[in-house]
Amino acid sequence: MQVGQHFRSLSKSLVFALLLSTLQIVSGAPLTSAQAAYGAGLTSCTNTNSLSITASHGKAFYIDSGITPKLDAGYVGYKVTNSSGSTKTSLWVKLSEFVGGKVSLANSEDQYMQLDDIPASGTKIVYFMLKASGATTTEQSHKVEVFDKRPDLNGAAVQTSCRYAFSSVKETIKASANKVGDNAGSENAAIYFELITNSW
Repeated sequence: MQVGQHFRSLSKSLVFALLLSTLQIVSGAPLTSAQAAYGAGLTSCTNTNSLSITASHGKAFYIDSGITPKLDAGYVGYKVTNSSGSTKTSLWVKLSEFVGGKVSLANSEDQYMQLDDIPASGTKIVYFMLKASGATTTEQSHKVEVFDKRPDLNGAAVQTSCRYAFSSVKETIKASANKVGDNAGSENAAIYFELITNSW
């Protein structure tokens, strides 16, 4: 009798352990690139070759699907700073590896932009137009790389890189358009820049 009870207890323990290990395998599975979260703003910056990247836009991407034609695109800017003692020339910036499913380049052929020569201890900025297919609270990220020549040319080498992530894609708040509070700050300033540049 005791042997039978012991066997049944052992069987239950084995089943429970098997179920637990299955749950751990599922929940502990590595994130795919489409699921990976990098954190809003610039992350994973290498800051190599005396070059560094900073973003000139906010951490949320704004759209307005309530107007015709709808506003689903806007410019983002990246500043590249040269901390060396000499001028950096012939640099290009590339945006790629978009993750999140909503934000992408407005035109896939515009993934490369050339920088003006950057003097010693100087900074230059480059702009890209991105678009969003809809609002989302899911992080939207992409890779920013600086190359020593046009990135699609043979021998082009990455000089420095970062990853940038928008915390979300938001619809503009029409009811509060004339209020000061919600429309103040660098993040919301991006709304005006995007609205103005897309109305030209």
